[in-house]
Amino acid sequence: SRLATGVVRNKRGRTLPKASNMRKLEYNCTLEASAIKSANRCSVIQDPTLSADIQENHYLFEKRLAGTEEEALITGVKQWWSQIRMTGGIGQGVTYTQYNVGKPTEWFTRVRTTA
Repeated sequence: SRLATGVVRNKRGRTLPKASNMRKLEYNCTLEASAIKSANRCSVIQDPTLSADIQENHYLFEKRLAGTEEEALITGVKQWWSQIRMTGGIGQGVTYTQYNVGKPTEWFTRVRTTA
């Protein structure tokens, strides 16, 4: 909701604009089970059994750095959000362009280009 309401700051300290067309997420137990399965695989390679319209975010770190699953989750989420502060995001226009392909922002947005 922070991104949707325009309170997320980028590398330069500017807030990104409010979302103008953000989709509302709905909880999905099947996707939760898939996420747990992927986490247990401990791999950054997407599960090949997932349909093409589903994408995963991965963040791997040493198990000893998080004492509990909750701490691991918090660490992963903080790392995901830090990308926007470290790289500057995708500009005030919030437009994903060819320039962003292969940059850390691609992982933040989980945008996939198709041929």
